[in-house]
Amino acid sequence: MTAKRRELSRDMRDFLDNAPKELHSLKEELSECRAEIEKVVNENKWLFNELKHQVQVRLNSIVDYKNSGNAEVVTTLQEERDAALEARDKAVRLFENSVEEMSRMDAELKAKAEFVSPEDFEAAVLKLREEHVVKVDSLERQLHLTQKELRSASSSVHQLTWRLLKDGGTTVDNNQMKIGDILRAMENLQRQYNDLELSYQNLQSKCELQEDHLEKKKTRCKELETKVEHSRDRNEQLEAQLSQALQHAENSIHTAELAVSERNTMLHHVQDLQKSAAQLQAKLFESKKERERLIASKVEKIKLQLEAQLADVRCQLTASQEKIETLKDEANRVSRDRDDLSERLRKALETERLDRDQRLKEDKIFRDSTMQEVMDRRREFLDEKARREVLEQRYNEKCDENKRLSRKLGDAETALIDLKNETARIHRSMTDLKKESDRLSEERLKVEEELRKKQEEENDQLKTEIHRLMKKIELLEKIHNQVKEEFKKKIVKVYKREQKYKETAEFLEDRMKKQAGVLTG
Repeated sequence: MTAKRRELSRDMRDFLDNAPKELHSLKEELSECRAEIEKVVNENKWLFNELKHQVQVRLNSIVDYKNSGNAEVVTTLQEERDAALEARDKAVRLFENSVEEMSRMDAELKAKAEFVSPEDFEAAVLKLREEHVVKVDSLERQLHLTQKELRSASSSVHQLTWRLLKDGGTTVDNNQMKIGDILRAMENLQRQYNDLELSYQNLQSKCELQEDHLEKKKTRCKELETKVEHSRDRNEQLEAQLSQALQHAENSIHTAELAVSERNTMLHHVQDLQKSAAQLQAKLFESKKERERLIASKVEKIKLQLEAQLADVRCQLTASQEKIETLKDEANRVSRDRDDLSERLRKALETERLDRDQRLKEDKIFRDSTMQEVMDRRREFLDEKARREVLEQRYNEKCDENKRLSRKLGDAETALIDLKNETARIHRSMTDLKKESDRLSEERLKVEEELRKKQEEENDQLKTEIHRLMKKIELLEKIHNQVKEEFKKKIVKVYKREQKYKETAEFLEDRMKKQAGVLTG
């Protein structure tokens, strides 16, 4: 029984020694789990910040400043957005200005329907000038011929008059008729000459007017050429800006695709992290259940051992109490016997003393006869004394045994109280462990909830950013398509205008040819 109790106390001490170590190891595992969860949260935050930084860098790298040698990276997304909006507004303003300029030029071209291209107009002017020079040369030749005819007619008239005056043989009528014909011919030639001079003067005035008009047309043509060059430059700038806007849109699309791919990668990584967290949670839950099961089994085992030991101690205590009662009864009986024996011995000694005194007083003759009786009494007294000493020794042994049993009973009660205290302490430890486990579970749930909320917020922010980028890309594509359609319309209008100008130039050329034919006629 003592060995069993010693083994039980040793197991109890071992359990009490190992319980703090197991509790410490469990706390360390929980700390490691918490550190792992914090590591996962920090890694998630780092990945989100890295993704956000990459998206910002990719978005900021789109902006291209013309005045700087290299592309400057804008530090914040707000500045990039403002720059993109300013560039878009600038492109829209330039497009509106170009549209207004094209509309104004279209109105001017419609107002000046007779306007032709500078090359065609210069060729028509040169042709008209050549025709005018040819006409003037022909008129001058005709004037010279008419002057020669007048001179020849005058000389012939003078010769004829001189011959008539000299001859005097012809009749007056014939001479008068001939002179009249010659004079009429001379008058006709003089009228033709005057008409030719008047026509020549009119033609010179018309040529001067045409030259003035031509100079004005040249000036107007130069102005229009300047405006056309300016409009062409503006159109080239607008095309360059549109190409930049298209490039910006393509870069934005590429960036959005990269952001979507990175978001998908991030989602896969988050799913992997969630799977790892779920596995870690399952492992933690299994470890917790295993620990609880082991602790419950150990506690149940210790409880059974303590109950068995307590039953043994109670049985021993009952037996000891019964034995103590028996020993008490025997001790009382021995005490009564001892008292009776002492009383009898005292009485016997008193009687013996009285008898001895009496016998001493009596005759010494009876000394020898009584001596034997005294010796017998003495021997009986010594036997009684020895028996009494044996009884006292047995009584003392019983008392010692009773004290030893009382001490054992006190030790058993103390051990029972200690066992109860230890059991209560174990229950308190189990309660604390359960509270700590519940607290850790609540913290883990809170951390998981916070992680989930943060992940949802980050996913919402990323979705919002991607939605904003997609809207921006759609807006840029819409602007690009509108500008493209406008340019197609403008190109068609310009082509139609060019055809119309060619028709107008052909019409002017035909009209100039007709005027030249009229002047020649």
